[in-house]
Amino acid sequence: MELLFGSHVRSGGRRLGYLAGVEVDGVSRRVTKIVFSQDGKLGSQAHTQSLEAVRVERGTLVLGDAPAPSSASAAAEPILLSRSVRVVRQGKHAGRVAGVVVGELGAIEAAVGRQHWWSGRYRVPAAALDLSHPGEIRTGAVTSRAV
Repeated sequence: MELLFGSHVRSGGRRLGYLAGVEVDGVSRRVTKIVFSQDGKLGSQAHTQSLEAVRVERGTLVLGDAPAPSSASAAAEPILLSRSVRVVRQGKHAGRVAGVVVGELGAIEAAVGRQHWWSGRYRVPAAALDLSHPGEIRTGAVTSRAV
């Protein structure tokens, strides 16, 4: 499932807003929640929803019924990924995060980045991601797969 920041978020046939970010467990690298708001920006107006309640239909995120919260679903070391997170490749600025690709079990398969708003998106595989620096995703990959 590709979660691109700025995608429409709907529930019950009505638009709730835009995807603003995702919450990732730093240890397991699993997406636990999505963050959305009316204007697609982070702030006090943003809402969260468990990833288990989200499905993608033609590029739009559709929220269903959320399962009962469990203590296991809470992230031990939560990391928030949003448009403000920089991508650094071999020590140089390579753009900003534009979204993430999530597998069936919620694990990140790749990060989607973009250098400029007019340039194409690229993917960085999960194995090459270093999430240990706040506000940055570092990668040592020389090549990445263009989307």
